[in-house]
Amino acid sequence: RYHSKNAIFDQSGPTIHFKVLKEYQNYVFSLLNSKVVEVFAKILSPTLHYNVGELINYPIIIDKNLLTVTNEIANENIFISKKDWDSFETSLDFKTIPFLEYRGEAKRLEEIFENWNSETRKRFNKLKDNEEKLNRIFIELYQLQEEL
Repeated sequence: RYHSKNAIFDQSGPTIHFKVLKEYQNYVFSLLNSKVVEVFAKILSPTLHYNVGELINYPIIIDKNLLTVTNEIANENIFISKKDWDSFETSLDFKTIPFLEYRGEAKRLEEIFENWNSETRKRFNKLKDNEEKLNRIFIELYQLQEEL
C-alpha cells in the first residue's frame, strides 16, 4: 500500500521509505504488488506476514526502460484506489456521499445510483487492467512465463 507521510505503521504492516532513489518508488511498488512477488513470498515468506528481513531479500531487477510505463500505471492505480477509499466515511479525506458527485442531470435516485455504479465499474476495470499489465511486464522481466 501507498501511505502518506504521516501514516502510522507497525510490524504487521511494514513500510518502505524511499529517502534516496525516489524515482524507483512506483516501480518497486508495482513489483511488490505483482504476481511475481507472490512467487518470492512462497519461498522467502511462507507465513501470512511479510517481515522486513524477508522482504529485503526479494530480488529486484531494475529495468530503466520500464520506469516510465510502471510509474504511469502506478500513479493511476494510486489515484483510483485513493478515490475509492475516500468515498468511505472512514477515510480522513472523506468529503461527501459519492452519490452526490454523480447526480448530473439525473432526477431520480435510481439514475444517480446507475451513474455512480457505472463510474465505479469503469474504475474497477481500469485498475484490474493496469494490474494485469504490470503482471505481464514483471513476469516477462523475471522470465516466469512458465510458472505464471
